[in-house]
Amino acid sequence: MPLLSSLIIAAAIAAPTPAQDVVALRLEVEALARTLDEQRSVTQAELTGLRAERAELQRQVRLARVRNRLLVKLEAQDAAADEVRQAAVDEWNAPARAAVAAVRRHVEQGLPFAITARLETLDAIAAELAGAVPDTGRAMQRLWRFVEEEAAMAREVTVARQQVELEDGARLCDVLRIGMALMYVRVDDGRVGLALPQAGAWRIEMVDDVVSRAVIDALFVAATDNAIFGPSVLLVPEGADAR
Repeated sequence: MPLLSSLIIAAAIAAPTPAQDVVALRLEVEALARTLDEQRSVTQAELTGLRAERAELQRQVRLARVRNRLLVKLEAQDAAADEVRQAAVDEWNAPARAAVAAVRRHVEQGLPFAITARLETLDAIAAELAGAVPDTGRAMQRLWRFVEEEAAMAREVTVARQQVELEDGARLCDVLRIGMALMYVRVDDGRVGLALPQAGAWRIEMVDDVVSRAVIDALFVAATDNAIFGPSVLLVPEGADAR
């Protein structure tokens, strides 16, 4: 009997009381509440961040829309300005191209002196006028300088070496040019000739008679000695004064 009493007392001591259960539950609830508060704080912070990010994105969208409207407006203004500039270019470009073509005809129909180089200069000016964004003013400045050089050539007497188309092919010859009216050639083999106008162009004709050869030879000697300025006997082709 005493042993049984001892076991009952021990069991009574080990079993939790209702008050202990309440305390344990309260502690568990408090722990859960703290966890919930912490989670709520984290969630609230994340939500605040997302709201701030959304506000920033909305602000950027508004700015982008404003910039887009501004760009559209500027593009329209640029397009209108381009049309005005293109109209001005077209207005002056056509007369400029006509001027280049007129000077080209002058060169092609003039004395066959340095034709290739002179036409290459005109081709470069024409190419500038034909570009996507032609600078008509600069092209006209280049053309005017070319015309001034052509006018200066009309007052010059020069001796030069250039390739000349003869009846037997192209030859490198001495060329005596008197202004842009007369041109004589002397081949390395001793032959001499002069430029003759023919059907809107020029051709080189060699001379065989003694008098004509003597005149041309004397002109080359005088030009080489810088003594050609003054009274001289010239060999003038028929029709040259009409040009």
